[in-house]
Amino acid sequence: MTDPSRITIERLSGYTFTVHFFNDAHITTTVTTADDVVTEWVNHVFFIQECHSSRLIVGLDIDWRPKINGHQDKSVAMFKLCVGDLCLVFRFLPHRNLPNSLFNLLSSRQFVFVGVWNNGEYEELFLNYNIRMLNAYDLRMVAVEKLGRGEMLGMLLTGLASEVLGREVEKPRGLRHAMWEHVALNVEQIMYACVDAYLALQIGRQLL
Repeated sequence: MTDPSRITIERLSGYTFTVHFFNDAHITTTVTTADDVVTEWVNHVFFIQECHSSRLIVGLDIDWRPKINGHQDKSVAMFKLCVGDLCLVFRFLPHRNLPNSLFNLLSSRQFVFVGVWNNGEYEELFLNYNIRMLNAYDLRMVAVEKLGRGEMLGMLLTGLASEVLGREVEKPRGLRHAMWEHVALNVEQIMYACVDAYLALQIGRQLL
């Protein structure tokens, strides 16, 4: 398990936290279920993009609702995004419409999205939310192409982090199988949700 002193979290305000990742980064993390908070965060990301000549890389990790009675509910439970030292953890409640701002971000050609996705996740985003991600890369496939190591195609995000970044990150077993449907996430869930998106971002920066 990761040394708990290497990844820590502190609350800044009601829904804003700072996640300290080893000595590498201090990530301002916004946790919300509210569309207006998502829109404010997304607008800031578009503003950052306007100040750059190249496309920004966005770390993206998605949690899907678990199987119920053997059937997969294909709705998203949580979007986790990281740009620079900013992270958004958006708990997407059932029977809600996707915020237009998030739809516009995920569909934009101005960004490059990186993550570790199972087969069919692109299709599910399109079928369920009409999101067509135009610049999205599965980091496992990029790693195989760049590093020539076929075994990396079967790695989880934490495995890629170990190989590419030299950072050992292991979630507590309870979190690896956690239900993300609670009214409020605890600080450990928030911390590792942020770390998921941050690792994707940093691996993408190394490989692309």
